[in-house]
Amino acid sequence: MEPRQPAVKPHWVQNEFYFEAPETIAWAVKAQNYIEQHPAVWTLFCELAKYAVKKSPSGKASSKLIFEKIRWENEVEKSNEDFKINNNYTAYFARKFMAEHWLHPRYSIAFNTKETKQ
Repeated sequence: MEPRQPAVKPHWVQNEFYFEAPETIAWAVKAQNYIEQHPAVWTLFCELAKYAVKKSPSGKASSKLIFEKIRWENEVEKSNEDFKINNNYTAYFARKFMAEHWLHPRYSIAFNTKETKQ
């Protein structure tokens, strides 16, 4: 059975990166730029997040664990020594994933998030 779709997105996903502190906005922009420059990393993050949610007894995923798995895939499996991804992007990747999958009942709450530091 398909989940019932609301008419509009909930207020918390209208804008994927809604933060107030200037330094927080800067990190959000850097994360978005990284995603645009490395779409394969974003695709892999989404695939791993869905897999983690599906397999986890709690139905939750860890963006930091997913980043480490992405590093493993690139550095060990593919021998890509030049691969880099900033740990500061984990929160933004998690929020973006939930915002893009807001209609799916499990994916829209896949990550526990905190308020960003100001």
